[in-house]
Amino acid sequence: MQSKLIHNRIKEGGGHVLVLHPGRVQTYMQGKLDAEGDFTPDSSAIALIAIMERQLAEVKSGVCPKLVLLNPDGSQRPW
Repeated sequence: MQSKLIHNRIKEGGGHVLVLHPGRVQTYMQGKLDAEGDFTPDSSAIALIAIMERQLAEVKSGVCPKLVLLNPDGSQRPW
């Protein structure tokens, strides 16, 4: 919701918002390693950076991407 509010506020001035889901990352957030996660922290970060680079290239080429939530593989995630 906050992302949409920010998007609506800054889009007229040429601003853009990119909302990314890091995927299910192998972390120690529950006190032990969640080895069932789909991504290591490094692989998730690499995937998210690749998406950011693609989105930035689109913006620089004049394409105005709509506000969507993206998975680490670049697919659209339902809100």
